[in-house]
Amino acid sequence: MKKIFTRTVKLLLVAICVAPTLAKAQNADTVKTKNWTQSSWHKDMTGGLELQAEYRKNNVRDINAYLAPKGFPLLANNSTWFNLSMTRMYNNRFITTLGIGGTAPESATANDVKVSIFRGQIQIGAGYNLSTNPAYRFYPTVGLNFQNSFLKVKDNGNINSTTDFGQEITQSSSSKTLNQHTFGIELGGGFDYVIHLKSKQMDCVTVDRTIPIGIRAGYYIAANNSDWKVDGHKLTTGPDSKPNGVFLTLVLGLGYGVHKN
Repeated sequence: MKKIFTRTVKLLLVAICVAPTLAKAQNADTVKTKNWTQSSWHKDMTGGLELQAEYRKNNVRDINAYLAPKGFPLLANNSTWFNLSMTRMYNNRFITTLGIGGTAPESATANDVKVSIFRGQIQIGAGYNLSTNPAYRFYPTVGLNFQNSFLKVKDNGNINSTTDFGQEITQSSSSKTLNQHTFGIELGGGFDYVIHLKSKQMDCVTVDRTIPIGIRAGYYIAANNSDWKVDGHKLTTGPDSKPNGVFLTLVLGLGYGVHKN
């Protein structure tokens, strides 16, 4: 019993000696965490949402070269893209963007055959603001572009040839959708005129609201095309044009800037 009592007293003494040290360490960690949290707050946490209308040349000549011998209707070229992009700016200098968009579907019908094409894209970009004037932004940019082209051929003649359900579901038809991926690189620059609206005060932050109106221009490089596929089946032949060329984009956005009070 005496040994147990002695060991208990020793453990209590050790705990009393160690407790202040642990408390100091915990307090130091708390201070570090607090300082890190404060320093990690972006004093110039700015960004926004942008609507974009872009011109970038597409090429359907190679596709039409496959359609014409079959007696299918030919497609018109559509080089207008509409994009929705989110931006983020760090320290009023470094800019990152993430956008999604596509062309309006283009279609043509002849001899009960409808051919249509649609192109979608995802854009990831970065830039560096060279202007120190808050009313303007001027920056070089570089971006990656992931594009997918969808070509749909619909044989309305075969589809509409019967009204019988059982026959329709077994009817042979050439209606199908083919797709191809394209990886591209965008090199260019941008200019924004920034309209500053009235700031909004909240509990612990101030929100600055802006309307950026801008223009982007540069050169698009179609670096690589994948093989055409239909329902996951790879085709060994097909159009393989790479429409390298200039792009021009008009931008209208709604921006924000959050500052800690």
